Amino acid sequence: MLNNTLNLQCYQSRVIFPCMDIDALIGKNLRRIRQLKNLSQDDLTQLTNISKALISDAENNKRGIGKDVMMRICKALNVQPYEFYIDDSTPLPATELEKKALYMARSAENSKLDYIAEEIVEYGNQRIERVKKDQKKAGVDKGRAVKYKAGSG
Repeated sequence: MLNNTLNLQCYQSRVIFPCMDIDALIGKNLRRIRQLKNLSQDDLTQLTNISKALISDAENNKRGIGKDVMMRICKALNVQPYEFYIDDSTPLPATELEKKALYMARSAENSKLDYIAEEIVEYGNQRIERVKKDQKKAGVDKGRAVKYKAGSG
C-alpha cells in the first residue's frame, strides 16, 4: 500500500518535479545561481552570514535549507525563491537578452495579444536566417559576429 501511495504521489508531481528530491533540486539550483553570479561559497557566506558548511551541504544534498535561510540567500543573490525549484525540463532564461525576449512574449500574452508574440518569433527566425545567409555569402567567420541593425536587412 505504501509503495502504491509513493508511486501515485510521484506520478501526480511529475509535471512539477519529476520525482527528484526537493533538497537535491534546491542544492543544484543554489550552486547554479551562485556560479552564474560568479560567487564562491566563501563569498555567499560573507553576503548571507550563513556557514560555508551549510551552503556546501545544501549544494551537495547532504541537508536541506529552511525558508529563512532560503530568503537570506535569495536576498543576497537577488533572485526569487521559485528559481530554486527549476529543473532541467523548465525553460530558464540564462542571459539578459533571453529575459527581455521572455518578458516581451509574456507581456503580449498577458495583454491577450498572442499574435504579436507569434509575429516576434516569426520575424526573429527570418532575421536569423537572413543574417546567417548573408554571413555565409560574405565568408564571415562564425567566431566573429557581424552586428546587423533591425530593419537593415
